[in-house]
Amino acid sequence: GDTFIDPEDPQFADLRVTYTYYHDSGLLASKTLAAADGSRNIYYHYVNENWQARGYGRMDVAVRLLPDSGGARAYKYQYYYGTDKVQRVYSYSGANRTDPNSPVLSGMLKAIEYFYDASGNVVGDRTYWTSGVNAGKAYERQFTGGQWRTTKSIDRNTGEIFTMAY
Repeated sequence: GDTFIDPEDPQFADLRVTYTYYHDSGLLASKTLAAADGSRNIYYHYVNENWQARGYGRMDVAVRLLPDSGGARAYKYQYYYGTDKVQRVYSYSGANRTDPNSPVLSGMLKAIEYFYDASGNVVGDRTYWTSGVNAGKAYERQFTGGQWRTTKSIDRNTGEIFTMAY
């Protein structure tokens, strides 16, 4: 049957999604899920903007229920100015969502910077590792011939730079 939740006495266990809004603009600030979604995330935070008149902004933080295979629990997104093209993604091992409008991320693991062609397709990326076994290393890749190829490896610990030619 139908479930009725009395607004005077809500049963929080019945809630599926919790939304918060920016006080100044009234736009969506965050969305917290009761269970992980298809992307295995339980929390999303949005930029305080009315992106393309859709009523909320571009996503700038996502938090997973469990860490991914690289230990990342949260991701922060930055976009190329005036676009919805991701410029950088930072991954973190920790996320404090005590204030859902202002998540605090900690333990940065790596940063990935993306490059696009004139048509908006990803054609390259650069990964910077800040912790773990790859700390201090960077890798550049290009998407050519239908596959990703590592084109440069940089080790800031030893000063070694390797350039690969295909």
